Amino acid sequence: MCADPKPRGPEDRTTELRSCLHAPSLGLGRALEWQCAAFSWSLRAMMDLGRWMTFSAALYALAVGCNHAPAVKSRPIETMSHWTPSQATHIILFIGDGMHLSHEIAGSRFWTHCERGLIWNSFPAQAFVTTWDINTYNRHALSRGVPAFSRARQIDPYVGYDPALGGAEPVAYFDRGPVARVRDAYFLSPIPEVEKGAAVVPATDSASAATAMATGRKTTSGRVSCAPAPSPCDAASYRTIAELLREEGYAIGIAATVPFSHATPAAFASHAESRGQYRDIAAQMARMDLADVIIGGGHPSVSGEKFVAFSTIGELRGRTREIVFAELAPGRAGDAVLHEKSNEAAAAGKKLFGLFGTGLDGSFVHKERGANGCSMRRTSEDDPTLAGVVQAALRVLAARQDSFFLMAEQGDIDWANHQNDYDWMVAAVGSLNDAVTATVAFVDEPGDAIDWQNTLLLVTSDHGNGYMRLLPEDTPDHCLPRRVESKAPDAICVERGALYDAAQVTYGLCQSTYSHTNELVSLFGKGAAADFRTGTQGLYGEAPALLDNTQLFKIMCTAAHLRAKDCAAANWIFPQRQRRRRKRREGPPKSSARVLAPRVGGIDDHAEADHLEVEAHSDLVIRR
Repeated sequence: MCADPKPRGPEDRTTELRSCLHAPSLGLGRALEWQCAAFSWSLRAMMDLGRWMTFSAALYALAVGCNHAPAVKSRPIETMSHWTPSQATHIILFIGDGMHLSHEIAGSRFWTHCERGLIWNSFPAQAFVTTWDINTYNRHALSRGVPAFSRARQIDPYVGYDPALGGAEPVAYFDRGPVARVRDAYFLSPIPEVEKGAAVVPATDSASAATAMATGRKTTSGRVSCAPAPSPCDAASYRTIAELLREEGYAIGIAATVPFSHATPAAFASHAESRGQYRDIAAQMARMDLADVIIGGGHPSVSGEKFVAFSTIGELRGRTREIVFAELAPGRAGDAVLHEKSNEAAAAGKKLFGLFGTGLDGSFVHKERGANGCSMRRTSEDDPTLAGVVQAALRVLAARQDSFFLMAEQGDIDWANHQNDYDWMVAAVGSLNDAVTATVAFVDEPGDAIDWQNTLLLVTSDHGNGYMRLLPEDTPDHCLPRRVESKAPDAICVERGALYDAAQVTYGLCQSTYSHTNELVSLFGKGAAADFRTGTQGLYGEAPALLDNTQLFKIMCTAAHLRAKDCAAANWIFPQRQRRRRKRREGPPKSSARVLAPRVGGIDDHAEADHLEVEAHSDLVIRR
């Protein structure tokens, strides 16, 4: 059980983001983190050597540096002193599709009864990540009067995401202050991509976001590990981390709770000009020349041939010499099916293909709220859980090779957020937490060659969705928020929400619109080479814990000790110029509209003054 203090208001945002598991906080300064690490080291030395001087040093470090951290520590965690440059021969990447900080906290409140109690909140390496794609960049570039994205010249990442307007940390709680109004305008104002074009809220889609993580390169919305539209799909220049690791002898696994040919899993194991080419993508992936394990939804017996053709499934069923095929068996638990088939594949040294999906549009069926709103229940067990999927995948991968890579997506978080379905979202976050917990237990198992010295575990998201905000106070008894009747089902949110009590949760975008956002998302790491500072600086240099999603590729590539030229894909994006630090000025922003004026090149003095005033209230020091 976690016990963290309740936030007192907008001025306590730093406190709100502290981990109730005593993890190194994202909001703590580097000095405090090192002091906490020094205390941890000193305490271990005291226990081993019994030196009273070490004990005194530990007490001093605790009094000076760690007294501001939460007092509750319910599980041991790694500190910065444990980070090593060792090679990661096992890389496991979890993606909570559409998961923003507010969704993490909402899920943690329900499942752990504290703000930051999910298992990844205890991971030692933590950062925030920008998610913009080329379409998002071009919309902001047009609004600022600067050139559009071009690979022919160095670009300014601050056009894609500006921490002075969006913040250096994501925001989970509802706020009507002046800085919040600026932030809301930045994230929610529709902008056209070209002159006189249709205006939409600038944000990436899952295909371009997953492409950035998988290849280290930006692309346009809808492209699956391909060059930006309208260029032809050049797979050679957008090689994925899975393809590079395969060449080094790694076994490859791809898993998702949504159709396996959907955007996120597809970007790691295929190439396509459009994410909508589901059946073509499915045919690429089902050849199994890249992956050793594929598990996901989209079974044609439920959703037809939208995601995968019956002929492709027939071919898979016929390849019994090399592939064990696990599929939906109505009336039989999906976890049991996968457990049996994965054991068979591991024992025979075969590959594993799992196909399920009885839920919405080919996804796995999800949990629903219980009668009292304080519990969750599964309506069917025909689909496996994500934890069961990951356990099956790891079992087969570990049996096939000494090294492996696994990407596992909890895609229902995004699908729930598209409908502003708080209940579904909380269930999906709990599913992801269970899967990561099972993975940590897998690595911790004794008696094998898999441990934290050679395993890198990452948990992140591809983008925000829905602009959900929580009230600082949790619901009574940590239950789900109260449902309310909707008199306008086709316009369920706009600002205050209609499906749930606005006194407990709000949404900023409607389900009838493109509800992705350009907000920052979280990144957590544990194990080998889980130091995000190594080789990832240079984009947002004044915010050491702020990375770009292309740098996840660099983190994985470097951790695996791949060749420098293969890991260089994430190095193509650089700031245009060295930014000088400006003094912040006092005074509120004059209007949210002003801060959207052009500010990069050709800036008039009045617009620059407004920008500096916004900085004064954002508690950020941004070099411009």
